[in-house]
Amino acid sequence: MLAYTFIDTTNQEGVEKVSKMLDSLSITFDDFKAFLSQLPKNENARFTVYNDIRRFSEEDKGIVRSTIYKAFSEGGKHGTEYALFYFKEMINECDLANARIQI
Repeated sequence: MLAYTFIDTTNQEGVEKVSKMLDSLSITFDDFKAFLSQLPKNENARFTVYNDIRRFSEEDKGIVRSTIYKAFSEGGKHGTEYALFYFKEMINECDLANARIQI
């Protein structure tokens, strides 16, 4: 769901990207639709997902991090302020940052 935010599905290339992403995660389109139908129908639905991701294992967070980054960088919306805002929000709210600063 989060990666979908960055994919331009107004063209066939974007639709194919979504399909490949779902396949790589072993999720069917019907599973995806069912998941979306369970979320609250308001702008705060993403925070429900963020809270769930925060509780993932480090390995699963790595999968989320990789999927979101790939969608952001290749999805067709990366040059917009909208995409940058949500990318930063997802990294922060899902606790996905894995960089360490050593002094």
